[in-house]
Amino acid sequence: MAAPILWKPTTSAPWEVKVVEGNEGRVYVIDQSGNVVRNEIDDDFDEDDKHVADAGIISLADAVKAALAERPDGYLISADFDDDDDNKFYFEVELENEAGGDLAEFDIDAESGAVTVEG
Repeated sequence: MAAPILWKPTTSAPWEVKVVEGNEGRVYVIDQSGNVVRNEIDDDFDEDDKHVADAGIISLADAVKAALAERPDGYLISADFDDDDDNKFYFEVELENEAGGDLAEFDIDAESGAVTVEG
């Protein structure tokens, strides 16, 4: 059984999750209860996004699990996909503690899954 991803919302704002489905990008808007409240085509999706999706990278869920393995007492605050100036792809994962304070930020290499503590 996979370990659950702990998420403790800090605001009432919904989350936007961008995914690739086939040859198009989609945006899912998810409320704090985990319900999809909107699903639409991503107008910003382009060939660069398609290239990234086809690059054989780890999943966002795997990146979050890697960060939580480093700090199992953490709660997910944000997880973003990005690239640096050398076109190396990584996930930036931010965790907070149960009281709502900053706990740790991690960069997860999107190809290898290597974890680096940020800052």
